[in-house]
Amino acid sequence: MRNEQYNNQTSQTQRAYAPDVFKKSDTLNLREFGRTLVRRKRMILLIIAITLLLTLLFTLFSKPLYRATATLHIERESSKVVDFDTTLGSDDIRDTRDFYQTQFELIRSRGLATQVIKDLNLAEKLSSTSLIGQIKAQFSQPSTDNPNAALEDLFLDNLSIEPVKNSRLVAVSYVSPDPVQAAEIANTVVDTFKTINGTRRLDSMTAISSKLKATVDALKAQMDTAEEALQTHMRKHNISEQDGIVSTPTLKALEQRNDELSRIRQQRTDQESQNATLTDDKRQLNLEALDVLKREESDLVTEIDTTKQTQDEIINTYRTLQQEFFDQKERYKPLKKRLGEVSIAGSLFTDNIAVIDKAEVPSRKFKPNLSTNLLFGSLLGLLLGMSAAFMREFLDDTVKDINELERTTQLPVLAVMAETTDINSRQLATATISKPRSAIAEAFRSLRTSLRLTHQGAETPVIVITSASPDEGKTTTASNLACAYASAGNRVLLIDADMRNPSLHKTLGIHAKHGLSNYLSGALNSRDLIQITDIPNLYLLTAGSLPDDPAELLSSPHMRVLLDSAKQDFDQIIVDSPPVLGLADALILASQSSATLLTVCAEHTRMAILQNALTRLRRAQAPLAGILLNRVDLNNGYGEDYGGYVYQADVQRAKPTAVSKWLSALKKL
Repeated sequence: MRNEQYNNQTSQTQRAYAPDVFKKSDTLNLREFGRTLVRRKRMILLIIAITLLLTLLFTLFSKPLYRATATLHIERESSKVVDFDTTLGSDDIRDTRDFYQTQFELIRSRGLATQVIKDLNLAEKLSSTSLIGQIKAQFSQPSTDNPNAALEDLFLDNLSIEPVKNSRLVAVSYVSPDPVQAAEIANTVVDTFKTINGTRRLDSMTAISSKLKATVDALKAQMDTAEEALQTHMRKHNISEQDGIVSTPTLKALEQRNDELSRIRQQRTDQESQNATLTDDKRQLNLEALDVLKREESDLVTEIDTTKQTQDEIINTYRTLQQEFFDQKERYKPLKKRLGEVSIAGSLFTDNIAVIDKAEVPSRKFKPNLSTNLLFGSLLGLLLGMSAAFMREFLDDTVKDINELERTTQLPVLAVMAETTDINSRQLATATISKPRSAIAEAFRSLRTSLRLTHQGAETPVIVITSASPDEGKTTTASNLACAYASAGNRVLLIDADMRNPSLHKTLGIHAKHGLSNYLSGALNSRDLIQITDIPNLYLLTAGSLPDDPAELLSSPHMRVLLDSAKQDFDQIIVDSPPVLGLADALILASQSSATLLTVCAEHTRMAILQNALTRLRRAQAPLAGILLNRVDLNNGYGEDYGGYVYQADVQRAKPTAVSKWLSALKKL
């Protein structure tokens, strides 16, 4: 169950690690391949030298080019004489950057190029100033559909526009083999642009003035029409207005009819009130008189209503015509005023472009520049040399790069141990204790921390240390890792399970007559075989006598019982295993572990062998925790990413001598 828990944690760690590390990269990282540059420095220097020589020859045999520059001052708008945005015909460009970019493109427009070529008669005088352009001209034919297009392209290739930083100035430059021609063309370009811009703005202002005048005339005609309709209606119905009160003859007559209606209604009311006191004969006469009054009242009401309705229609029509006239007048007056402003602005027009400095005939060549070309040649040679070095380096199948190792194995490199030449193998096996301030000790403490993070919350972990092939530092790793755990206060059991070539008892100074093989064969009890070392908290179970079939012993139930029993007495169990390839011992031990650590020797282990070992371990369902990269030459670039600060701060580590460097190089060869 503990193994399943650890496997899940390891799988999650690898999945979280995979998106950035395991993804195959198609680009070269100079920091990762720094060792390659050092190793192939002679090739790189040779390519740089050849490139510089070719660059020097090219510079000496190239014809000189001259650049003349004229300076323009471009304002966002010319000065306003009236507060009217459309008066001067300014472009609808709200962003200043867009405005100036538009001006630059106008200077580089084909229309302006055509005008300058025509004015200066440059049809037979232009030539390409770039090597690529000259080569292209030799192999391309002019287009028959547009013969001037090639000439315009050639002109624009030699023309450059550069804004002067933090100002409204623009530098217009032209490059030519003839210094006089360069200055002449640059000056003609700025003069032509200034003329075209002024003409365009004047034309724009004229167009606006014409359009505005047409609008004013149309509004004047509409206003006159509305006024004529209003006057006609007033004359027809004899309408007059005073202090906002409208009167007509019909309204006065209507007031009289209303007075007459009131009189008849009052008379009818009086007779109706007298009707109750009259005799029958008089009552009959009174009723007949009332009928007459009612008919008169009804006729008068109908007449008044009809007259009032007609009069309301006349007044409403008058108000509508009057409002329409006022609206037309309100639209006409401001536009009439603006038309006058346009006329004033036209007479006081000022251009927004000024030529600050005319282009002078250059006295020094612009290209080729020897120092610039040599610098470019150096960079190009460096790039070509690095590319060639990487190409050759990729043909080497050994482990040379940490990132490549992680991508290929899909396992994280948990620690890196530097190559040492100043101590023997026995001292190296306990360097974590004997040299606690050394880079080696720091590397194993880093490995201890990484392993702790991978099995947090699990039971007592069993860590198996193995390698793909012999002589990759697995035994040294096992002893130093055990020392790192012991120095942290953990009770550690170190088991030498390499019963074919045991060596831990030699490095730790322990008697090795009986050990693991004797326990697995049932001869002795494990508690009697575990020995105390000189290092506090570190206990050792040696390999014991060499058996005939170590794999059979390791696969027996006694091995599982030993591990389960040791978990009750120790905080950490570290097992030194034989190599993976060619043997079954490592697979058996790895399948019973909580974590399997694979040691890899830098620039020694081949990637194909390492992949075969990982394939066997994965088939055995070993819980792979990661890789320890061993015997790393820090001068080849590993130290920058892994412990570089410690390596530099470690004052106890002696710098490798020239003799040791040569010996190391010979070993690699």
